[in-house]
Formats: sequence, structure tokens, C-alpha cells
Amino acid sequence: MDLRHNTFAVLPKRDASISDGRVLLDAVSLKGLRKQHGLSQETLAEACLNRHLCVSIASIKRAETGKLVLYRTARHLATAFGVDVSALLGDPASAALVHIQQTMSELHQTAFVQQARKQVDDSVIRYVLELSFRIDGLPAKAFLDEIERLVRQFGGVPVGLTQDVVIAQFGSPQAYRSDSERGLLCALALSREQFVAPGHALLLRLVRLSVETTGQEAEPVLFAQKSLLDRHGHAPVYVAQNLLEQLTARFEFSSTDDEFQAYRKCLRPRSLDENASRPLVGRAIELLQFKVVIEATQECQDGHIVYLRGTAGIGKTRLVSEFSEMARQRGFACHRGDVLDFGMDNSLWPLGQLVTSLLELGEASPVSVSQLDAAMSLLKVAAEHRMFLQVLAGVASIDPPSFMAR
Repeated sequence: MDLRHNTFAVLPKRDASISDGRVLLDAVSLKGLRKQHGLSQETLAEACLNRHLCVSIASIKRAETGKLVLYRTARHLATAFGVDVSALLGDPASAALVHIQQTMSELHQTAFVQQARKQVDDSVIRYVLELSFRIDGLPAKAFLDEIERLVRQFGGVPVGLTQDVVIAQFGSPQAYRSDSERGLLCALALSREQFVAPGHALLLRLVRLSVETTGQEAEPVLFAQKSLLDRHGHAPVYVAQNLLEQLTARFEFSSTDDEFQAYRKCLRPRSLDENASRPLVGRAIELLQFKVVIEATQECQDGHIVYLRGTAGIGKTRLVSEFSEMARQRGFACHRGDVLDFGMDNSLWPLGQLVTSLLELGEASPVSVSQLDAAMSLLKVAAEHRMFLQVLAGVASIDPPSFMAR
């Protein structure tokens, strides 16, 4: 078959995003226009319907999430906003994909070159925690293995042994939770296990991570080799002053120290019992919402119910405790009941918690169903009053159908 005179044979390949009558809109521009007019997705769909424009809520959501929509939808949206269709069109999907591939290729090439030359980008400054301490003479291999095992147990990495001084780092390549806390806990463990030479201290400081380590080891070696005036007991741990702010909540430090001017001696870890006050982190929005509830309740002089729900382990108990403390500080009395979504042995237990708290009965010994029924039969309690006693005692009824009938 000869295609020389076939016009369709020389047509350029169309982009996949418009080959079937669909286009890709610029989600950012579309959202900006909608918010500029003060419209939600629902009100925009309703306004289009009133103007006989075929735009549904589903189409608006697809367009604002970067998905393909019909060209008719794009044209009607442009009519609704009073703009040209070209102002809403985004880059074709193929062009965006090519741009992403080119960018990733350039990033990979740059990373490979830097790794080959072992260059450190000075624009990226990284700090690590450095722990240094002196040991007695030339130790046996088993002794060094025990030190390395203990350091790695706290996520640290032994750097080396210089002039009888062991240097370890925390924060690279493993960085998780608080590097300073892990470094200090490791130092206390090393002191407790008596790995440090008598009359010497362990020092923890913040240093900049760099490939060039020449000259950086002089200061920790010099401080670690310094003999202390007090040579009794376990080796003390000294922490640089710029680390105290993040460690004061969990550890106690001396106010001043003459041994090392830029360091403070760690006295002991603080007791973190249930009554210890710890700041709540990452719940600023929830606390502001509850503060509004407290202010509204105080203004209206009426009670309020807060229902808090979430998956296990996300901090519901801690957040409820913070809510209760905020309410008590404003003069409110708080009553709480816990409900388990996956089922409970006693469905009345949350109500029993609330009733017990309202009546200030405190913790009472558990009562079985048979004991409660025997007591109510002996006292000739009316049937309409039994439900209240069951809730108060925190037990379920023996006859569920009769309970449901009531």
C-alpha cells in the first residue's frame, strides 16, 4: 500500500493527555480562581448548574487534583470564571514527565560526581555529638569490643583511639530521636561500667561533621587527658553548655564548674514518673481548639462534651490529660469515660466511669452481676431503677433482651 499521498500518514503524534478529548488543567491556577471568588467546590458546582454549565463536584475535584477532565468541563469552567480556556490549561503530561526525567538525571549525575570526588557541600552544614574519654594504657581487644558494643547500643559510632582517648560520634550515620540524649545516656553507662581511666572525665560536645578531621581531635584529646582533682567514685560526665537547653528536662546539671569552664557536670537523670510534668509537643492545633471550647463554655455557663477518637498509640490519653489540666486551671471539673471501638466486656463500663466520677465515689471494688442482682432482689429495687444501679456498679445485665426492651 502506497502512503505517499495519504494525508493521515504524516500527521504528528498527538499527546496522550488530549488524544481522547481530555485535557490537563493547572490545579494551582484553578484553585486560585475559585478561592479568589470565595467559592467552595460545592458552591462552584451549584453556580455552574444555575448557568446551565455541565460541571459536577467530581469534575472539579479531578481538575484540582491534577487529573484529566473533559475539554467540555474545562471550557465550562473557563466560562464560569470569565477567562480563556488556555489560561486554565496546564503543561501536557508528557512534557511534565520529560522534565521530571531530565531533572532526576541531572541530580543523579551530580550526586555521582560528588561521591567520586568525595566532596562535601559547604552549603549543607551538619553537626554531630562527640563523646571522648580516656582509658588505661593499651587495652585488650575484648575490652575495646565491649566499649564498641556499648556505644553502638546507644546508636553511636566509634571513630578511633588517639593517645589512649576513645572518640565516638552520635548523629551520623544513624540519627534518630535525640542524639544528645543518646550520647549522654551512653556516657553515663560507660561511667557506670568503669570503662574510663580513674581520675578522668567523659566529655560530650557538639562538633561539625567534616571529611577533613585534621586538627579536630586535639581539643577532645586534651580535655580527656586532663586529670581531675577528685579521683573517687565513677568518672563524671561533662556536657558542653550549648547542649544544656535540650537536656535540662531529663537531666540535672551543676550550676558552675571549675574543672571545665565551657562544660557543666551531669549530676543525675531526672525521675520521669507519671507525675512529672512534660511539655506536649505537636498538638498546638488541638490545644487551640480546646481552648476555644473552654472559653465558649465559660461564656455560656453550660457544660460541654468533648469526644476524642483515634487509632491506638497516637497519644489520645496524653491529650485528654492535657485537656483536663487546662480545664481545671480555668475552674472546671472534668469527668472522663473510655470507650474501645473494637469491643468491650461490659458496654456499660464508660457510663459507670462517668457516674462514679460525677458522684466522687473514687475507685471501688468490682461487683459481679450475680452479686448486684442478689442485692437488688433483696432490697426489692424497682425495675426502672435497676439500670441506674447497673451503670453505677459498672456491670451488664444478665438478660440483654430485657435490657434492650427497656
